[in-house]
Order: sequence, then structure tokens, then C-alpha cells
Amino acid sequence: MPILACVAISIIIYALLVYSMNQSKDIDLMKVDLFNEEESLSIKCENCNKSFKKTFRYCPFCGSIREIG
Repeated sequence: MPILACVAISIIIYALLVYSMNQSKDIDLMKVDLFNEEESLSIKCENCNKSFKKTFRYCPFCGSIREIG
């Protein structure tokens, strides 16, 4: 009887580990999607050619003013 209990507990632990691993893969995929969206929100400075967010008016690296429109 104790052997059956140990086997049952082992199966439950294994199932929980597999479920947890699948959840972490989904979270990693969501992080990749968010990273790609954030990457598209950046532009390159015309002066120093480094990337920064589109919402910035000045380049944080060289200080040049970004021309809008």
C-alpha cells in the first residue's frame, strides 16, 4: 500500500512539473511578443545612428533634436 501512495504522489508531482514547464514557455513567448512590440517603438538618431524611443524629443546619446513631421 505505501508503494502505491508513493507512485501516485510521484505521478502528481510529475504532472505538476510538466504543467509548470508549459506555463513558463507561454510566458516566455509573451515576453518575446512584448519585446518585438517595444522594438518597433524605437527610431534611430540621424546624428549618431543609435536607437531610442519615438516619444523622446532629444536623442539621449548625443542630444540632437529630433525633427517631427
